[in-house]
Amino acid sequence: MTTRMVFEALIIKDNLKIVELKLGKMRHKVPDVISKALNRAVEATKTQAVKKTAGIYYLKQTDIRGKIKVYKSSKTSLRASAVSADRKLPIEAFKIRPNKPKPKKPPLIMVEIHRGKPKLFPGAFVIPNLKVYERLGKERYPIKRIWGPAIPQLIGGKKIRVDVQIESQKTYEKRLDHEIKRVLAAVGKK
Repeated sequence: MTTRMVFEALIIKDNLKIVELKLGKMRHKVPDVISKALNRAVEATKTQAVKKTAGIYYLKQTDIRGKIKVYKSSKTSLRASAVSADRKLPIEAFKIRPNKPKPKKPPLIMVEIHRGKPKLFPGAFVIPNLKVYERLGKERYPIKRIWGPAIPQLIGGKKIRVDVQIESQKTYEKRLDHEIKRVLAAVGKK
């Protein structure tokens, strides 16, 4: 099953009117200005989501970054989004201890998905290719692989989602002001 998390930025008509007033005679540049500000904001959204998620969970930033796709805005479509869609991760993508098989005396497997909060998996074991399995009964077979949460589930947590949305809104407003000043400066009007 695939899990999705979407951060989306849309432009409200009131914002368009405010930008038009600020630009004055350069009104025809409104879509360009808004599009550039949106694109910078959506890139900042991706960056913030990666940093916040890697700070809270035991995952590498490169693993998270690869699972977020950015759809940029254009002059004709003032809509930008950062979408994360992925399946559940194998539990060994997180920090596991012991990380090598020990057949003589199988220890308890401890997994740290959330930094600083290890979780015990009694009955789980590591096989030589470093995959974690658990037995479904007292018999040797059947066994089942243990899976962790999907990256979109982690990014979609309330704390991360709210922080990322606040940061992207700040970036959008800052970049919008910058783009307006840039257009006006090009005309010689400040």
